[in-house]
Amino acid sequence: MRGQTSFFVSKSGVNWGRVKSVFILSVHNAARFRQSWALIMSHYYTIPLVEPAELAEARRVIGAGLPRIIGYFREDGAKAIRAIEEALQARSSRDLVLPAHTLKGDARQLGAVRLGEIAETIEKAARNCLERQVEPEGIGSEVAMLRGCFAETMAELCASEPASVTSAPPLTPTPAPAPAPIIAPRAAPLRPTPLRPAVFGRKSG
Repeated sequence: MRGQTSFFVSKSGVNWGRVKSVFILSVHNAARFRQSWALIMSHYYTIPLVEPAELAEARRVIGAGLPRIIGYFREDGAKAIRAIEEALQARSSRDLVLPAHTLKGDARQLGAVRLGEIAETIEKAARNCLERQVEPEGIGSEVAMLRGCFAETMAELCASEPASVTSAPPLTPTPAPAPAPIIAPRAAPLRPTPLRPAVFGRKSG
């Protein structure tokens, strides 16, 4: 902190020339950042949120289960975006690759092409940084766009389906089998008492 202050202040007082040069440089960098952000945004906004033909193909393949799949995507996509944000904050290129790859595949399965494109850019950059063994770089703008793009994508996917999609519906539990009826043991059949045979013979006496 002292070294930074001494750059602007010396024994003779404040070096206003240096202050002015740093201020101009900061303003210039901020302007360049805004221009870069606008350029990135304009590129992605040329890509539709959802491609109708690809969503129609998903509907044909998945059928009536599509609303359930969209519900799963809402949950899994949110988890993937959180993992991407945490990996970028931790400056871990390795931890960026898998959630970006998962988000890309899941988005494209439903025709969410803009989100898939952003996720692919993040994945490619993370793999490149991983190969060079450096921290992630150049993808801060894409990561910052994920949440907004994901929310818009979900709104369009839900609107495209007749069934309301809020979250993945719980699996219906399998009913327990009915208990087997208790059968009383059969009683042994009564055996008839044998009749004593009549005694035939001579009378005594």
